[in-house]
Amino acid sequence: MQTKQQILLGSLKLCPHGIKEYELMTDLENNFNFFSELGEKKSLFKKHFFLFHHLYLLAEALKEQSFELEISALSIKLCKKPLASESGIEGHVSEYHVSEYKGEIVELENFYLNSDNLNLSDEEVQDMLALFWKKYLALDKKSDAIKCFGLEEHNNLSRSLIKKRYNQLASQHHPDKGGDKIKFMQIKEAYEQLKELY
Repeated sequence: MQTKQQILLGSLKLCPHGIKEYELMTDLENNFNFFSELGEKKSLFKKHFFLFHHLYLLAEALKEQSFELEISALSIKLCKKPLASESGIEGHVSEYHVSEYKGEIVELENFYLNSDNLNLSDEEVQDMLALFWKKYLALDKKSDAIKCFGLEEHNNLSRSLIKKRYNQLASQHHPDKGGDKIKFMQIKEAYEQLKELY
């Protein structure tokens, strides 16, 4: 009998360009009865968690081999690791591992590797989703605030740069100096958003 990781590895090798989670889930359920351990009443969260738990276990197993696994919300892809001689640098590290979100990737990996999380209550799952959307909307507001300040082209935003730009814009658009009150309020709101993040 094949292990879950062997089944996943075989399925992923058949999809060299990657596969979406739902497509992989459907294939595994129809062809391998992959989720049978979850019983009859398996929620979408439980199926998702069970799949990602085994994907991250597979990723751990592949670290010493010539493959690596890219796991994201949009695609799951098995990639051949480039040899150090092919990459031109000793001990090549993929872009995935040097992402500015490495801390979040590790946190996500730890979440999925902890099998206790399979048994989260519906309330705990709803709390997690609410937190996700709160973070997502905060990123959206951050983007709007950066646009309001005209700082889209700056890769290294700092609190001092944001404060300097705020002072410039506030001075320019202050109603007491003939500026637009609505624009001034937008600048103040954007500054408050960015102050929390930098």
